[in-house]
Amino acid sequence: MHRESRLAGGVSRVQCDRDRSHRMVEELMNMYNSEVANYLISSPLTQDLTPLRCHGPPDPERLIEFRQKYQALIPLSPFLSHCYESDPEECDDVSIIKHQSSNNQSSLQFEVFNGVLKKMEEATKKRDHFTLLKLMASDDIHPTLIPVEREFRELLSQADNLRSCSTLKSRMGHFDLQLDSYTRASAPMRRYVDIIVQRLLHCVLQGENQDTSYTQAEIDQFCALHDFDQASDYTLDVEMLTQINKQFVVHMAVVHKLYEGGHDFWISFPLTSILRDLSILYRHLKVVDQPKYDKERNTMTLHWERRVYSFIKTEQNPVKTLGSKYTTCFSMDTWQNMMSAVQNNNWDETEQCLEAIKSEADERERMNAETDELHFKKLSLELRLGKVLPVQIGMGPGQTPEVHLISISPEFEVCLVHSERPTTCFSKLALYPSKSVYEDCNEYQEIWGRICKMDTAHNALAENNSIILEGVELKWTSVEQNDLKGHFRISTNQIKQWALWFDLTNCFLCIRLRNQLAEVISKDTKNEEENEAKSEQFREFSLQDPLPFTWVAHGVANRPKKNKKKKDKDSPKPTNVQVNFEINHTSMNYTPPQVFHKNTRFTVEVIPKKIPYVLEENAVANLKCANQLVKNIAVGRKIIHTSKIIKVEAKSRETLADGHKLGLPPLNTSQMDAVKEALQREFTLIQGPPGTGKTVVGVHIVYQFFQRNQQYDMFTSHTNSPPKKRAILYCGPSNKSVDIVAEQLLKLHRNKVLKPMRVYSEQMEMLEFPYPGSDLKLCKKSLREEKPKGELRSICLMYEIRNSKSNPFTEEIKRFEDSIKNELFTEEDLQGYKNVLRKAKLHELRKQDVILCTCAAALNPNFIKVMDFRQILIDECAMATEPEAFIPLVSHNPEQIVLLGDHKQLRPIVECPAVKEMARGHLCLSLSYVL
Repeated sequence: MHRESRLAGGVSRVQCDRDRSHRMVEELMNMYNSEVANYLISSPLTQDLTPLRCHGPPDPERLIEFRQKYQALIPLSPFLSHCYESDPEECDDVSIIKHQSSNNQSSLQFEVFNGVLKKMEEATKKRDHFTLLKLMASDDIHPTLIPVEREFRELLSQADNLRSCSTLKSRMGHFDLQLDSYTRASAPMRRYVDIIVQRLLHCVLQGENQDTSYTQAEIDQFCALHDFDQASDYTLDVEMLTQINKQFVVHMAVVHKLYEGGHDFWISFPLTSILRDLSILYRHLKVVDQPKYDKERNTMTLHWERRVYSFIKTEQNPVKTLGSKYTTCFSMDTWQNMMSAVQNNNWDETEQCLEAIKSEADERERMNAETDELHFKKLSLELRLGKVLPVQIGMGPGQTPEVHLISISPEFEVCLVHSERPTTCFSKLALYPSKSVYEDCNEYQEIWGRICKMDTAHNALAENNSIILEGVELKWTSVEQNDLKGHFRISTNQIKQWALWFDLTNCFLCIRLRNQLAEVISKDTKNEEENEAKSEQFREFSLQDPLPFTWVAHGVANRPKKNKKKKDKDSPKPTNVQVNFEINHTSMNYTPPQVFHKNTRFTVEVIPKKIPYVLEENAVANLKCANQLVKNIAVGRKIIHTSKIIKVEAKSRETLADGHKLGLPPLNTSQMDAVKEALQREFTLIQGPPGTGKTVVGVHIVYQFFQRNQQYDMFTSHTNSPPKKRAILYCGPSNKSVDIVAEQLLKLHRNKVLKPMRVYSEQMEMLEFPYPGSDLKLCKKSLREEKPKGELRSICLMYEIRNSKSNPFTEEIKRFEDSIKNELFTEEDLQGYKNVLRKAKLHELRKQDVILCTCAAALNPNFIKVMDFRQILIDECAMATEPEAFIPLVSHNPEQIVLLGDHKQLRPIVECPAVKEMARGHLCLSLSYVL
């Protein structure tokens, strides 16, 4: 009654988790604080010394805009309708149409959580008018009204702490509580301001001669600096951390903030008061393209495109959104009728409205889902204000709550943990930073091995080409909490059918088990009665039943150790591939027993590693197999030049300048000295600022190396292997850097001096010459790269094998590609096509003198078979990371190495912040030697 009198018959904004006794105490505290404020400001001793809590009314113009925007929804809220003193009948059809166009057609439907609807039915059966009114008046638990209630809250000005009679604003009272004056005096054990007010009250009660001990300046300073709610915030934080560490981690979230051009959207948890608002970045959702914002409807549409395969055949139907599973939608008129019935204590009409809600409930909202006939499933989700999403909450690195998993559909969820922190989920963090000098190869591998794995994990997630396998049966070989290991098998037929053309035994795995129920954690008999009392109190007004959660673990697939026993040629080929893995990270401490049950089926998201980063890992891992020259470069050991290198006699500079006669740019004195040093040393670093002709120097060095190689047998033979062609390998970190050198060497090719060959990656060749299924092998980075230059086609391997008149396999390649164009190409033809390409390339490579490719492409298996690279040059070396530069050096057995670049220009592009930090100043190989 007192509350109704204070609010002039209206309804206040209520919190649903407050019971009747709590609200009674709350009202008594408001009454006491208000009376204390009135008493103190009426006393001469404290009329200008009382700390007041002042809250002014909202801006009238903004209130009018708010009413026009939500004219259709304001009558649905008892609190807002009282604030505007509006009648539901004032909302005409025009305003409804306007609201429909500005928001969404679904806004004409009122949406209620099923848990709230269940409590309303129970209250109606018990004739509990207080609970029923509280449920209906709580705008912040109804998805339709949450955005409205939050925007109205933003209209309200911030409450200020002011000294009485200090300013005109100090006399405004408290608008939200509808009180003429208000202070804080009821909780001296919890807030220091209450102690001050109690002291002032004590002074007034003592008499006029009593000294207050406070000056106006002290009260002003206290009001300006002190945070009145600090203690309550701390209490809330402790409660929040305690609750989230339990197993009940899935909560119903509602989108409440969405804006054009934003990088994220905000969600709130209306049924869980201990959780604060959280944001979700769009990039962590791994959508296939940029989110599309509809300004008229104020919606953001997200699109996913995933390859989804199932070990269990299921009928594929369009899936519904999860919102319909946890909420009920019905007409606004029904809600307004029920509001009127509850306010008038008409229980018969209230029951009729509840029956109407059940009959109107219709799962209208559906997920737009399309499944490609062969591979891709396309999903889209329209985010709007009030959209309900089930999210799984966990603790972040800073012991703060964050979203770990968001369910888009019953069969598709997004793990935000590995999207946000891939290095934590899929690699061991590097313990030591890189340095210039290492004790030996073991120390180098220990430091750089971890850094490379972190970089691989980060870039694998950036590619966003994961594949989801449903119904996977895992077999666990170790079930220790910190040592989970297992494997699963996939048949070779499934690999072909699903086009899984990547290394399944060397990838990342996000393993998920859906629909797990949490168990009781506390079994302490001493606190059993206390826990039961708290549990009963929690259940008394719990609006959300415990929701099933998804167990999530992140693992790394490992290649099995090679069997030393020789395989029998007549033994049958394996019919399946075993993927061994070990769990590197789990999102929660609790592991459901169902995880280890036999025949349990998991969802496994397979994340392939990007090939260039795998090659970097292999280069570091195989460093011990490299020759001594490469090892010395890696560990920073001083290189003693051996007598194997023929010294250049200083007869005349014309000897080194023969390239000028062949059309190459002339050399100046410093450039000629650089060429001479490179010919005499095993390892040479050529550094210079832009425009000093480093590339020209590199081309001259290639020509001189070629001249030297002519003095030896062009084919070298090793034991039990066919002869290999002696040649020069010229690398660069990017296709562009290699193409610049290739254009210079093209001049020597036209003059028939030497034979250079530009070799592109397999990805680039598939773009130029696609075949059935090749599109599934392409990474997104290759799609963004420029096509090979037309002027280099005459020295480009993938064009030469198709146009050469001397290559015996050219005609066969053309026949295969004609059948591809005519759609006569079968799966049986694919292997034959690949074999012919390989033979044609080997034939063509044996004729070349210089091979030009990127550092990552230097590990081409065809090079290993037929080429013997005695000299290796790496141009723009400062733009390559140290492991990237080691790919060609470790893969081959060079006698001379030349690095060209400038570490003061562009540096290697490293996107992972942790890798940048651990690599520090040694990202590029050349830098350590410059220093």
